[in-house]
Amino acid sequence: MKPSDKDVDDSLISELKQTWDQLDNAYSVTPVPLHDWETFITERRQIIKRKLWRDLALFWLAAIPIVVGIVMLGYGLSLWFWLLEGLFLIAGVPLLISEIRSARRKEEEAYE
Repeated sequence: MKPSDKDVDDSLISELKQTWDQLDNAYSVTPVPLHDWETFITERRQIIKRKLWRDLALFWLAAIPIVVGIVMLGYGLSLWFWLLEGLFLIAGVPLLISEIRSARRKEEEAYE
């Protein structure tokens, strides 16, 4: 006679409980106090919020020259367009390099 699905599920659940009990006995885990979790979450939220504002600022620093450039080209101000784009390029390259270095440093710190 074929066992029913409920019997199979019950046997699998009992085996799973035994395995979990073995793991619990092998590795003792002490939970972190609630205050530490709250502090951790608060700090992570602040870090994420700062990163969001930094990313938004970088986005607008890139978007504004593009929009202004398109408007200038639309009005036939190509000399001013190239001047403005050159200035933003001169300012943007060092900013981009610093962002790349900062990202690398953060990656290296994460792996240490």
